[in-house]
Amino acid sequence: VVLIEVFVRMLEYYNLLEEFQIDAQVLERYASAVMNMHNRDCYYQRTDIGDEGKVDNETGQPSEEHIVLCEYHNWYHAVSCAHATFLFLTLGGADQFLEPKDVFCIIMGALIHDLDHPGTNNDFEVKRETELAQRYDNDAVLERHSISEGLKLCQNPELDWLKSFEKVEDREYVEQFITESILATDPAKH
Repeated sequence: VVLIEVFVRMLEYYNLLEEFQIDAQVLERYASAVMNMHNRDCYYQRTDIGDEGKVDNETGQPSEEHIVLCEYHNWYHAVSCAHATFLFLTLGGADQFLEPKDVFCIIMGALIHDLDHPGTNNDFEVKRETELAQRYDNDAVLERHSISEGLKLCQNPELDWLKSFEKVEDREYVEQFITESILATDPAKH
């Protein structure tokens, strides 16, 4: 919960909630939903521990000892990246060259850039021909998934901070800026 407040404070530092008339409670609920999505277990099972006991016979789900947790792409990583971005903006002086809307997009993009990450990489997804790889045509699979999941959260009126950007061109700008920012994190593009 403290890290949700840390995230909101980074945006408040730039007075962005007031500037764009974003309800702090909506943003807190959104950040909480992001946190909850990061705390879900990864979807794949360990294969290095034998076949017995992998699946709970009652639920059909992987047994707890066979679930692989996303130990890196998690909520702490999300807030850490948002905070590092905030430091580049403030201490590094990058904010001097950006409009407030851009600052908002950069910090928000940093928070959701690995949202719902399964703990794999794009190459793994493509080679395994996973549903995600197929959904995103084998291109920046995990980045596109995070973008989709982050924006999809805004379909819930209780979480929709995007509604604060009332003009269609502003909303499209924000969605595009966040999309481009997250796509730039694909290692294959570097």
